[in-house]
Amino acid sequence: MRVLISSARLVCVLFIWAAIANGIVAKWDSPAFTLSNYFSYFTNISNLFASAVLLAGVFRSGQSASRTADMLRAAATLYLLVTAIVYALLLAPIDALTHATPSFNNWVLHRIMPLAMVADWLIDPPRTRLRLREAWMLLIFPIAYVTYTLVRGPFVDWYPYSFLNPQRNGYGFVFEYLLGIVAGSLPLIAAIMWSANVRRTASSNA
Repeated sequence: MRVLISSARLVCVLFIWAAIANGIVAKWDSPAFTLSNYFSYFTNISNLFASAVLLAGVFRSGQSASRTADMLRAAATLYLLVTAIVYALLLAPIDALTHATPSFNNWVLHRIMPLAMVADWLIDPPRTRLRLREAWMLLIFPIAYVTYTLVRGPFVDWYPYSFLNPQRNGYGFVFEYLLGIVAGSLPLIAAIMWSANVRRTASSNA
């Protein structure tokens, strides 16, 4: 079973890297394209983070339990779920009109990988008990990302997503959207931690 899980994780890592590379190749000749902007999309950052977590899982297979590793897996699962939901609700309708993102990237980064991370989380549950009071730690990176985006945006005159652009909509609009995303993330965090503990208990009793 461990070999199958490790193999599946490695395949997922390769799919993420292929999609990221495909996006670079597809946009490389565009005058507006820059690598710094490309790697400022939450989609790309969260998927690369997930690939690092999955790759670490390949090398850690069979090793002793680690709360840090389990929390990082929880974070990667949360971030890809948020990526999938925000894309489906806010960005997919726009992308359907502009075709700004290659289809392969949309499928891999916005649909397949979020489902793969959830499957990985449930099939191979964390080996340490996750406490809900630790959930705030999962929000550190999203808060840092938003801060980075809002600080960087005026200097480069570019924002990765329209709902994060205060120059167009005002800061009040931006924070309303962010509050909505945070509010939507809280039940996801609770579900991720609850499911992990339930699956861990079931696995230990099997």
